[in-house]
Amino acid sequence: MASVLIGAMLRFFIPGGVLWLGAVLSVQHGWNNNLPPSVLNLAPSIVACGGILLGWRFNRSKLIFALLALFTVERLMTLPLGAGHTIIVKTAGVLLPLNFAYYALMSERGFVTWRGLFRLIIFGLQPFIIIAMLLWRPDSLKLILNAQLFKIPFSIPLPLTDPMLCAFSISFLLILLAYVQRRSPMENAFLWAGATVFMALATTQSPVAVSLFLTTGGLVLIIGVIETAHTMAFRDELTGLPGRRALEEALLKLGGRYSVAMVDIDFFKKFNDTYGHDVGDQVLRMVAGKMGQVGGGGKAFRYGGEEFTVLFNGKEPEEAVPHLERLRKTIESSGFALRDNKRPRKGQKKRGKSSAGRKVSVTVSMGVAGRPTARKAKPQEAIKAADKALYKAKNDGRNRVVAQ
Repeated sequence: MASVLIGAMLRFFIPGGVLWLGAVLSVQHGWNNNLPPSVLNLAPSIVACGGILLGWRFNRSKLIFALLALFTVERLMTLPLGAGHTIIVKTAGVLLPLNFAYYALMSERGFVTWRGLFRLIIFGLQPFIIIAMLLWRPDSLKLILNAQLFKIPFSIPLPLTDPMLCAFSISFLLILLAYVQRRSPMENAFLWAGATVFMALATTQSPVAVSLFLTTGGLVLIIGVIETAHTMAFRDELTGLPGRRALEEALLKLGGRYSVAMVDIDFFKKFNDTYGHDVGDQVLRMVAGKMGQVGGGGKAFRYGGEEFTVLFNGKEPEEAVPHLERLRKTIESSGFALRDNKRPRKGQKKRGKSSAGRKVSVTVSMGVAGRPTARKAKPQEAIKAADKALYKAKNDGRNRVVAQ
């Protein structure tokens, strides 16, 4: 349990939290002042252009819109606008976090689409609305930006107005809830990018610090897209377990002693045909959730279909069997509560039997094999041996572990 908690904390703080902390320390100790002016001037443009090209290439409109908003504010806040600078800071402090929340929560529909065009229009209208209010309703705009929303008996030394604090609070809460629900690298990136925006607005007296914080926020968002692409390539979308490509990489890192277990859900095809593919997917997710908790240092992967693989690096088959037995018994004792099938559309026949309230038993068969004794044998040979042991387990009556 402790290792799971530590892993979750590391995934939350790395890399966004590390970059944020680096920017804070750089500003606090004045390290950013040692950078050449050319680097400070070019870095925001390089990050913005590179990130937008990356977002266009991977069809990630979230990244494109967030970077457009981020670096529009960066350009405006670092310009010598005199009295207008205060209005820009306060407006950005309200609009930017709310835009971030919208971009983080919106569904990905591409950039060069009708939805993308509509979102671009919404983005472009915001500065025009602010300019119009400055021209025709300046008092109303100032009233909104300087409104006192909180009655706190003590003062907080923050150069942010109540509307800015309110906007940041709403944004952080919404994005945090989305992250807790999905555990997506992109929501994590939006959280830390939002934290860099907060620091930028809290240090507006230094244009260099503002530029550094907002550039760091752009880097965090870019890394979030790269992490998302990596996750899609190496993690199975349905079960959440590492997929076949991740397994191939893990096999290359095995030491001189290891065991490989192949796991198959018993009678899965019959189960799928009886209750439908939606219920079959629910079973796969349930079994995958249990397999992710396998003990003994084992690591579970989805091999394909209803098959899974568990690697035990540094363990012989006889050492891995007790952990596999506990896993098998856990899955068998858990059972699976069937949900009611969705009602069919008019004119369509309902597939599968009515399943409301029923609870069925789900079992798995396992075959485990150790490192091949042949010289220069590859780990794929151990998978083949474990597969043979798996077929023996199924022929012997299923719901059992067989060691090769």
